[in-house]
Amino acid sequence: MTILTIILITFAAGLASMAVHGLIQRRVDHRKLRNHNDVAAAVYTNFGVLFSLILGILVGQGQERLGDLSSAAVHEAAILMDIVSAAEAYNDKVGHAVHTAAEGYAKAVIEQEWPLLASHNGAKIKRAPLEQLWRTSRTIDPAEPRGQALYDTTISMLENLAEARYERISAANDSLNDLLRFVLWVGAAFTIAFLWFFGAENQRVQLMLTGIVTSMLSLVLILVLAMNNPLSGDLGAQPDAFVDLLHDLSSPS
Repeated sequence: MTILTIILITFAAGLASMAVHGLIQRRVDHRKLRNHNDVAAAVYTNFGVLFSLILGILVGQGQERLGDLSSAAVHEAAILMDIVSAAEAYNDKVGHAVHTAAEGYAKAVIEQEWPLLASHNGAKIKRAPLEQLWRTSRTIDPAEPRGQALYDTTISMLENLAEARYERISAANDSLNDLLRFVLWVGAAFTIAFLWFFGAENQRVQLMLTGIVTSMLSLVLILVLAMNNPLSGDLGAQPDAFVDLLHDLSSPS
C-alpha cells in the first residue's frame, strides 16, 4: 500500500463518517442527544482508552516484526558473503562456482522469494538456490591439507545460512489472526459510531471533529494492517541487504 493510497483512504473515511453524522443530525434533534452526553462521554472515554491500548500494542508488535525481518535478511546476506569469501580462499575453481551459486541465491531472494512473501505465497518458495550452494560446496576436497578445515567451516556456515533463511521466511509469514482482525474492525466501527450520537450546539464544528477523529483512527488502523505484511507497500521492508550483496558480488575484485 502506497502513501498516496493511505491518504486517499483516510480522507474518504473521514468524509463518509461526516456524511453519516450529517444525516443523523438532520433526523435527530441535537438537544435530545445532549441529554446523554455525560453518560456517552464516560463510556466513550473508557472504550477509547482500551481500543487505543490495543492499537498501540499491535503497532509495537508490527514494528518489532519488521525489525526482526530486516535483521534476519542482513544476517543471511552476511553469512552468504562469508561463504563466498571462504570458498575463494580455497582455489579459483571452487571459488568461482560458489560465487556463481551465491549470485543466483541473491537474485532468487530479490526477484522470486521477496515478491512471493509479500503476496502471502511463501509456500511456493523453492529451495533450489540453497541446494545449489550445498552441492557446489561439496566439491571442496577435505583430503587436501587445508581442505578439511575449510570444508567444516563452509558446512557450518551453510547450516547458519539455512537457519537465517528460515528466520526471514518465518518473520515474513507471521501475521494477525482472524480474531484480532475482527476486534480491530469492530472496535474501529464502534469508536466512530459513538461520535455520531453526541449532541453539540455548533453542529458544523462537531462534523469537522468527527471527520478528524475518523481520519486519524483510519490512519492508525491502516498502519496496523500494513505492518501485518512487513514486505509490501512503501512501509514494508525491502531486500536492500541482498541488493547490496549482489552489487558486491558483481563488482570486480
